[in-house]
Amino acid sequence: MAPVSKNRLRPLTWVLLLLLFVGGFVWMQRPSRETSAPPNLASRAQSQAPATPQPAEQVDSEPLPGPDRLKDPASPKSEAPSVNVPPDPALLARFKAFHARLQAGMSRQDTLAALRDLKQQVHDLPPEVAAATVIAALQLGDDAATGLAFIVGDEGVLDESPTLRTALLDLLGQTEPEAAIAYSQTVLNDATTPDEYALALRNLGWLNHEGELSAELTRHFGAMLDNTEWRTRPTDGYLEAFDIAVAVGGKEMITDLVSVLRLSNGESTAQSAVNRAAFIALDRIMLREPDTLAAIYMQDPSFMDFAPNHRASLLSRLDPASAPQADALRNYLRAVPADSPELTYFARIYPNGNFFEGNRLVSGWETPGIVQIQQRDARALEFINQLLADPTYANVAPSLQKISKRLTSFAD
Repeated sequence: MAPVSKNRLRPLTWVLLLLLFVGGFVWMQRPSRETSAPPNLASRAQSQAPATPQPAEQVDSEPLPGPDRLKDPASPKSEAPSVNVPPDPALLARFKAFHARLQAGMSRQDTLAALRDLKQQVHDLPPEVAAATVIAALQLGDDAATGLAFIVGDEGVLDESPTLRTALLDLLGQTEPEAAIAYSQTVLNDATTPDEYALALRNLGWLNHEGELSAELTRHFGAMLDNTEWRTRPTDGYLEAFDIAVAVGGKEMITDLVSVLRLSNGESTAQSAVNRAAFIALDRIMLREPDTLAAIYMQDPSFMDFAPNHRASLLSRLDPASAPQADALRNYLRAVPADSPELTYFARIYPNGNFFEGNRLVSGWETPGIVQIQQRDARALEFINQLLADPTYANVAPSLQKISKRLTSFAD
């Protein structure tokens, strides 16, 4: 092979030097290419640094998982989710399958078992995903009778649901609070069926913290009472919804209940059921807010111008340890006819020791303990003996003596 001349080496050297220079320049530019990565990745890196957190839209432009987009329940001022959480497709399919099975016919045992299974699956999901799935099932508009009753269990959760939609609304109240409130409000505005309406009221009642939903609940409860069709054909759910008045309380709810008791004498079976529900609710409010009811009665005794025994029963709850309640008792005993069956009934039960117990949609029980009952009896006995010594009450003395004798026997 002939030797390579120096003239031929010189161009080759320049080519090699040029290639090395270009390669080095490219390598030196590599860090600047990494810093120009897509915005979402760069923002995520910044969010991991110990700097001041940026607003959500600057932290990450990619959708986050459902739980991370939930409103923090411990921070009431945090904003609602900006992206809707999709329903769980598997659970939604199970709801559809359950509807088909109900239409085809299911035994009571199978229906209860299926509802228990669906309830467990709802509880196994994150609350916001469960809420989205239940709402999606409700928005399908499908419904079917379950063959079950409307039975309230512990803490207001239904033990039995008469329809698929009532079962869904019952489950919705056990999921994400904001979603439960929002959808329940649409049910209340549409006023579809009394049972669905009752559960929508319950869902709001469960979340009526510090009375922030009391005005809305009072308004919707009044609308329920004004629905003549529901009132004349009350369902079990409609009657259970009277518990909302107890949970909210206040003068307006008391007025609504009294208006129901004044509607008629309760001759029809339906009206008797509605009157009983209204009376039980009013009686329980009396146990919770006796001073409120005493003040209303003192201002206008005709306010309780309904069934005499109902009036006697309510006023027999008054405790003379409270000055307003003692005044209401004195006024009542001065006004009630001495020979009336109403006074006879009052003397037989005062101080009223009968209580309506049972599971309620929202409120808890009011039944006092044995010690509280004994203390109340002692106060009542002292009060009655004071009235017996006052000539003003001479005309009702025979009834007062019966009360004193009965309470004295309790003390002995």
